[in-house]
Amino acid sequence: MGVAKKFGVLLCAEDSEYVKKRYGGYYGLFVEMLAEEGERWDVFRVANGEFPDDDEIRDFDGFVITGSCSDAHGNDVWICRLVSLLKKLDSLRKKVLGICFGHQLMVTVLCSGVLACCAWSRVTIPGSTSGERQENAVPRPYMDLEPSGPWPTVAHLSILSRALGGKTGRAITDWDIGVRSIHLSSSSSKLFSSLQIPTTLSIIECHRDEVRELPPKAEIIAWSEKTGVEMFRYGDHMMGIQGHPEYTKDILFHLIDRLTQRCYIEDSYGDELRAKLEIVEPHKDAWKKLCTSFLKGRL
Repeated sequence: MGVAKKFGVLLCAEDSEYVKKRYGGYYGLFVEMLAEEGERWDVFRVANGEFPDDDEIRDFDGFVITGSCSDAHGNDVWICRLVSLLKKLDSLRKKVLGICFGHQLMVTVLCSGVLACCAWSRVTIPGSTSGERQENAVPRPYMDLEPSGPWPTVAHLSILSRALGGKTGRAITDWDIGVRSIHLSSSSSKLFSSLQIPTTLSIIECHRDEVRELPPKAEIIAWSEKTGVEMFRYGDHMMGIQGHPEYTKDILFHLIDRLTQRCYIEDSYGDELRAKLEIVEPHKDAWKKLCTSFLKGRL
């Protein structure tokens, strides 16, 4: 009998009372989506300062970085520690799946800080003008690289204030809340072909920040009309997803209530979001298949 595979959830948020009572916390959501028979799953509440030590991480087959209310470009002590941990995981080529905040934070770890890396890497989108990778460009802050494209394309000139540089920021189009259709690139369609999933997938989104820049060797593998980098991969061991494949619609309804109660969004906008949410469904089974296949090395 072989050694059981071991995975860790790097929990970057406090559990809401609703999610805790209904699902056993956010950790429970990820275990429900990703765990398979015979595996061991541990949780590290990194937002509370709980991290695996260097010897421990070698025993893990992969990690999931969750969403968070914090900014991926923030300088909180735990975020800086998490950046350091992710750098180690990259060097060990451990499988890492980043979700929302985790997706954004991975980019800050992988970016080298050279200005030539500060332009977007683009994928060809059927039926639209495709951009070219600006490998040697030194763009101005918030320069529009392709105004005719299907989304606002920006490059952000960063002065590095931390070891690896921040490459995320507030989304130009502000909040993205609801169930959104994202489109897999032609290369990722081939990558995921064995999974027999649609090339356009619906996913729950709830974010105000977005990835602004990717490191040179990273590849955009999905986009939407609102967000240019919905998914990316780096080598065969790191993948980021801006949306929340682990969320259910009732969790999003709960989040919309919290956002309106705390005046982050207007009541009228909250009502509009709830009405739209009633008539759409995310492709949860397809996301489960995609995420587990990546994390378990089956792609």
